Amino acid sequence: MTQQSRFINTTALSISARSITGRSGHGIPRVAWLACRIFKSVLLLVASSWSMSPAHAQAPEIGGLLPAGAMRGEKAVVQIAGKNLAGAQLHISGRDVTFQAVKVNPSGDQVSAEFVVPPNARVGPREIRITTPKGASNGRRFWVDVFPNLVLEKPMTESDAPLPLDGSKPVVVNSRLPQKASRDRFTLNPQAGETWAFDCNCARIRSWMDPVLELRDESGNLIRLAQSTWEHDPQFAYKFTKSGKYLLTVRDSEFNGGPDYVYRLTAGKIPLISGYVPRGERPGRKVGLLLEGANLGSAHSAVVSIPPDSPAGNIWTDLKLGDRQAPPIELLVDRAPVSGITETDANMPLPILPADMDGSFERFPVIRFFFKGAPNEKYLFDLFGRRIGSRIDGALRVLDSSGKEVASNDDAIGKDARLEFTPAVEGSFTIEARNVEEKTGPDCYYRLSARKLGPDFQLVLDVDRLAVGAGNTTAVPVTVDRLGGFDGPIEVTANGLPNGARFRGGLVPPGKNATEITISALAEAAPSGVEIHIVGRARIGGKLIEHEARPREKYEHRSIDLDLAKEYSYTRPYHEWDLMMLAFTEKSSPVALSVSNDEITLKPGGKIELIAKTVRRMGSDGEIKLSARGLPDKVTAAFTHIAAKQNDGKITLAAAADAHAGTFDLVIEGALGNDREPAPAIRLTIAK
Repeated sequence: MTQQSRFINTTALSISARSITGRSGHGIPRVAWLACRIFKSVLLLVASSWSMSPAHAQAPEIGGLLPAGAMRGEKAVVQIAGKNLAGAQLHISGRDVTFQAVKVNPSGDQVSAEFVVPPNARVGPREIRITTPKGASNGRRFWVDVFPNLVLEKPMTESDAPLPLDGSKPVVVNSRLPQKASRDRFTLNPQAGETWAFDCNCARIRSWMDPVLELRDESGNLIRLAQSTWEHDPQFAYKFTKSGKYLLTVRDSEFNGGPDYVYRLTAGKIPLISGYVPRGERPGRKVGLLLEGANLGSAHSAVVSIPPDSPAGNIWTDLKLGDRQAPPIELLVDRAPVSGITETDANMPLPILPADMDGSFERFPVIRFFFKGAPNEKYLFDLFGRRIGSRIDGALRVLDSSGKEVASNDDAIGKDARLEFTPAVEGSFTIEARNVEEKTGPDCYYRLSARKLGPDFQLVLDVDRLAVGAGNTTAVPVTVDRLGGFDGPIEVTANGLPNGARFRGGLVPPGKNATEITISALAEAAPSGVEIHIVGRARIGGKLIEHEARPREKYEHRSIDLDLAKEYSYTRPYHEWDLMMLAFTEKSSPVALSVSNDEITLKPGGKIELIAKTVRRMGSDGEIKLSARGLPDKVTAAFTHIAAKQNDGKITLAAAADAHAGTFDLVIEGALGNDREPAPAIRLTIAK
């Protein structure tokens, strides 16, 4: 028996042992594992049936990129797998990485482009999108790193010999598992005493692969297994006690495969950073990091600089420990001073506010800070966990000087906690942050942000792409998170709209928390795709305050692992993206709806009639039922629906005699069977 076949047979035995009475690759009972798989299949079936509705059936879809990244100063010819890619326009976030020579294959399921990464490009992800005359795609990521890349353009089969990794220098292997039960195999020949690090990048590039790494010795014995948990990519370091030949296997946890099962495996004799405090700093500042990890040598600290132009949020930075390069790490950027918190079970003083406190629940699942408060002060405490990739299920509470709980919050944003607190009396208080699951470890890190709260707001946008057919309109709900008692009006708009676009709506009345905006495409608008920005503006304290909404989509975990099966709370609430794409598409809706007035004024006790008009397209002769959204209190609407084969209907708005004065945005919608088409928003003013 050859050494290669011995490796193959050993793994085959481990797979065949997963019988109905055994245990899955995650260590859970096989019956429970099968139940989870069935549940997941049902979810995927429902999701796929939704995605094939007429409005989405032809939109472009990105699977995986190969390679899904490149080294600084290099070029890479990237193959982008997907569906409905004919007529593709390629979009990438940031301004440093560029692309050229974009080509689509005849079947429309692959785009080829040459990516150019300049030597000074920042490390980390770039978002990739595609727009076509049919719409805008989902997002995927292209990764810029600091190590040479190796691309396995031809899928590895079981008959192929494992690929040797010589270890003379670090390498990033780019590959794809093309079908079920696929796996890639690599041989290593380390010397005794060498420490190698392995990091499999999948979640960070938004791959569907849920990777598992297996390290076996020359006899086929499994000496290390690492897999993702809580949406973390697997990484580990191993110190070899004996020289010899070893086998590293990369596979999906459920033995799945396909065009979007791509990965980037970093391997080599490099430092591996598993934890660090603090988690970031302010723009233009240097930050000293205390490091945990493997193969660090004597370097357990490092100093990194945050670029002055860094926006608030997350950035990635490269890190050198002496003359050795470590893989990039993620840092948080904020405008408040940052403190690294030494773990203790004693109460500590709260730093001067505003402040960000970074630490880890490594021994204790709780941390406490005391402060003095008065009734005229408002505080905002925000505990970041899932939003920054930590596994914690965070909760916050405020205790008074007697230890009585006076305020608390759990699960304000997914599993993260956020708490506004105004003391009822002057006194001493304690803010307590904890992991409600009482689990500890280096992956239980947190950031506790504390502010004395002034009036402010944030925008929430639960979409990451828009498509508007020529001559049609799309309506987008926008939610407002009001902070510090701010209840004034907010005006939402869209920046970067292309020629041929018409924007309406976006007024959030005082005290309200939601609005709708509408974007219309002129009938003669040519198919195109652009990046737009949804922005809210309000005047607070005499100053014009502006905030942009980050596009986001509901999070869907890649597969069911041990802890997701037991405790579903480990999933994140959503993915945030960098690009908000707007695609002008070919005519798609069966009707186009408009209303006779853009702006109307209604007196209390009065009425006004609006005419709704439709443009019908072939095969859309049925009745169109009208409805209205955004009506203010004490204003009602009556409808004369658009009869079959007719083009006009009527909306009668009536205000009660005691209707409050104000300005509002209405959206009139027409329903033809299951198809719904909004008209451009109408601005309604109620004035005496």
